[in-house]
Amino acid sequence: MATKIVKVIKPVERKTYIKGNFVGKYYGDFDSKKVLFKNERYYNINIYEGEIRNTEIISESDYEDIDSETHFLQQQFENVTSITDEQINNFDGFRLKINAPKVQFIDIEDVVKEDNQTFGTFSCKVYGYLIDTRDKEFETEIKVCDWCYKIPSLCKCKPYRPIEIDKPDTTKPKDSQGRTRIPSGVDFSEIFGWFIIIGLGIAFIAAIGLPGLILLAVITVIYFLFSYVSVLANGIINIIGWLLRLFFNFLIFMFAISILSGIYSVVTKSSTRSTGNIIPDQTEFVKEETTTQTKLTDSVSIISHQRVWRDYNQNIYRGNLSVLSSDFNASFQHRNLTNYRLYDDYQWTQLYHSLINNDKNKLEYVIKTFDSISRKNQLNKTQFAEMVVSCIQDIPYALVLQEQCKSNLYEDNSIKQQLYKCQECCIGDVKYGVQAPVEFVANLKGDCDTRTVLLFTILSKFGYDVAVLGSLPYQHSILAINLPYNGIYKSIKGKRYYTWETTAKGFEPGVLNPEISNMDLWSVHLITNNN
Repeated sequence: MATKIVKVIKPVERKTYIKGNFVGKYYGDFDSKKVLFKNERYYNINIYEGEIRNTEIISESDYEDIDSETHFLQQQFENVTSITDEQINNFDGFRLKINAPKVQFIDIEDVVKEDNQTFGTFSCKVYGYLIDTRDKEFETEIKVCDWCYKIPSLCKCKPYRPIEIDKPDTTKPKDSQGRTRIPSGVDFSEIFGWFIIIGLGIAFIAAIGLPGLILLAVITVIYFLFSYVSVLANGIINIIGWLLRLFFNFLIFMFAISILSGIYSVVTKSSTRSTGNIIPDQTEFVKEETTTQTKLTDSVSIISHQRVWRDYNQNIYRGNLSVLSSDFNASFQHRNLTNYRLYDDYQWTQLYHSLINNDKNKLEYVIKTFDSISRKNQLNKTQFAEMVVSCIQDIPYALVLQEQCKSNLYEDNSIKQQLYKCQECCIGDVKYGVQAPVEFVANLKGDCDTRTVLLFTILSKFGYDVAVLGSLPYQHSILAINLPYNGIYKSIKGKRYYTWETTAKGFEPGVLNPEISNMDLWSVHLITNNN
């Protein structure tokens, strides 16, 4: 496996150290715990408004050298207005927050005391720092295929195994003549072999029962007697001996059949027990999937796909994914009329938001289908999410390309091989290479972000806390959900969003291909508003 260096942009916190002449308003609360003498009153001072003039940028070392004349409980001076002719870095000069303030030359005026509070005007020389973020480019190393130089999840190259040349093992002990010594004693494989033989014998005895075992013993004794005394029994005894040999061989054959049958029975029973669920009869699961287009009026019809699928616990669901043809046309036109330059994560986020906002009220038939399934089966929150996502996972993967679905138009080896294997598993001439939610429901042609955008729209409609994660280095999009699962997750604002692959059946939350599991290379493209 080769490696590739990719560049990743991450936000980095930056501190800008400043000094200036500060004038502000304060209030103080009386603190009885800090009274040292009877006639002394101690107040906790808080600055709540002010302005700073003659602002200058200073170095961190200059700031550290300052000894503050007083200590403030608050960590920032907020709502500070900057009166300056020059802009301070990227700050707008009107809404500053001075962090870790240090003050000198304090002057307090207009002091008013009421009950256990004091108010007044506070002026000083203030030192502190402002905080903003800037994008910084980092380099990181990822694994790629030796042939097509793609990440393994996108690689379609034929697997190969390099030829390994056996090297002499220098770790094994040698005798005086340089030969490898064979360890004494019985190893694990030999013990395991004896257990298999004993187990097969027990299985055979259980299969034929005690009467059969006695009959087999008698026949075996007679067989050996006739084998050794056949010279005395002449021709008749030879014939009987031949018949007994034939019968004995038949018993051996039946013994082999019974052993194989017993092993198969044990394996199938244990596999059924290990799932913890009764696997439904396969005859019940018939993929009667159809697509229809029914006219409602002369100009409007409904496009409907009857879907049948299983969730991760082998529960079978049936339902129709339907949209109006007029909504499909409107969604198609909206996407083609947008104009985004997709050169960074922000542009992708803007595109996805535009597609969702245009389509979120056009999925009423899909929403009703999933809601009906939930009510009928009394699904809880996690079961409902798994039912919805497994439905979309069950839809066969299809390429969504900006150009035509012709392999000679692409240099990407994975796209070439996909088109070669399945020409129909592609939809071409799609602006941005992504379909809007309504478009996807109409034609069931979807790649990674086409699926995640639809699922984000549906699940957020039902109140789920979900996100869409995108990775430019991995060239992939996945769903992420804030539910009590285990496995791989992205931490966003202190909450865990577990990854959910949507392009293939069987992927449960928290499971992700190890080759694309570096969460530092995933950015948040969409997240629900309840954060």
